[in-house]
Amino acid sequence: MTAGSGSVGGVLRLLIIVAVVSSTELASAEEADSSSEAPAFEVPKSAATEVTRVAYTHTAFGSAYRTVGAAAFSDGRGSFERTSKLRLGGGIRVWGAPIERVTLLADGERRETTDAFAPSISVQVRIAGDRGKGWAVAGLARYKTEGFAEIEGEAEFAMLVSYAQSRSHFDLNAVVGTALEERESDAEAAARAGYDVLPFLRLGAEARFRRRIAGTTALPGGRDWDLLAGPQLLVYSGAFFGALTGGPSTVGLPAEVGWTAIATLGGAAF
Repeated sequence: MTAGSGSVGGVLRLLIIVAVVSSTELASAEEADSSSEAPAFEVPKSAATEVTRVAYTHTAFGSAYRTVGAAAFSDGRGSFERTSKLRLGGGIRVWGAPIERVTLLADGERRETTDAFAPSISVQVRIAGDRGKGWAVAGLARYKTEGFAEIEGEAEFAMLVSYAQSRSHFDLNAVVGTALEERESDAEAAARAGYDVLPFLRLGAEARFRRRIAGTTALPGGRDWDLLAGPQLLVYSGAFFGALTGGPSTVGLPAEVGWTAIATLGGAAF
């Protein structure tokens, strides 16, 4: 094992320990205060409440305790130029909540910057709030590799805020990422809003803006930033869901402006 792989393993172990300790302390504090508080409203579970992410934005609520889920997703992108080629990608995502307030996520997807299929692992801890209260704040740490054969990659840290009242939903993520082997860093903001127009249908929109804040490596097209935004449709019934997100985009495209579409299909056991 190389020094780099040892340090990465140490970081991942530390993240898990912090998540466990933090969730235990927060749960103990909340239990101590529960005697003086009215019981929180219990939101019925469904695929819509237990899916943590359908495109780019995470929900701060995470998944309920002992919930597990999985999804497959596919994305396509291209420009509006006649000579442009359609670029297809996709991957799989699994998640679960083995501890109250803690959600673990693992992905395997094609990186838009390298075209390599690579895994990532995330630990999300809900710091305050829950679905019964209608709001939540959480922290997330993610390690993204460059590929299955390369352990070097990027570490990301995010603050998540979510609101859900009646049929309205809103999620906001602020993310900072840094490469482990190079002096490269970026920051991004992602947001998602939706409204349940029917018991099985949520209509909304999602957007993500990313900018290079350190380093010289340019994104496709020679830019130091990228952006995507567009409408989102989420259909769900019981434990299953499907989502479609798309709109104008510069992500992974050499052209000035193109388009991106992301389709996700999955389910959860709770």
